[in-house]
Formats: sequence, C-alpha cells, structure tokens
Amino acid sequence: MSNKINELNGATADSTATLRSARSPGASTAGGAGSAAIKETAAAPSDVHITGTAAQLADLEQVLRQPLVLDSARIQALRTAIEQGQYTVQPDHIAAQLLQFEQALATLRAKSTGEPPASSDEP
Repeated sequence: MSNKINELNGATADSTATLRSARSPGASTAGGAGSAAIKETAAAPSDVHITGTAAQLADLEQVLRQPLVLDSARIQALRTAIEQGQYTVQPDHIAAQLLQFEQALATLRAKSTGEPPASSDEP
C-alpha cells in the first residue's frame, strides 16, 4: 500500500496544485475558473448544524455530570426489610414500570428517526 500523500483518493498533481493555490493568498494557476471556485468555497463561512439527537445527547451529558442523589434513609430501610425477610416483591408494579420505560424509549426512538412509534400488540 504505497500511496503518496498528494495522490491519496485519486488526486492528481493538477488538483493538488489547485488546492495548494487556493490555500495560498494571491497565488494563481492555469486552473483559472476552477481555482476561483475553490477559493470561493474556502472563503465561504461554514455553518454547523446540530441535530436533535446531538442536542439530546448534550442535555443528557449535562444531567449525567450532576452528582447522583441517593436517599440513604430509603436505601437503609430497604436493606433492613430484605435482611429481615419483610420485603415483598410486587411483580405487577415492576412489570408496569418496565412497560412504561419501554414505551418512553420507543417514543424517543420514533422522535429521533421521524417514524411513528411501533404499536405494541403483545400482552
């Protein structure tokens, strides 16, 4: 794999020279109109557009940087209840919460892709 840097991706010496002339002020080549177009493109301000998903990720990053708040009294109460055999698992509540979480994820996924949320026909 011996590719010369100037000829990478099929660039020829002419296109490399045109690019080089577009970067250096006041330089001109025989390219004429081609180098002028490159100069216009190089001089045009570049706009940065952030997608909705990127904005959501930035917001999520800010939330994750905040310190985690734990209710140590509730944690201790649960720990004690489990140790004493008094904790009762509520499978219906757990299932309802999981279903709610999955529906929220489906809604977010639909927003990011622009597709309607998939309907859940499963019981």
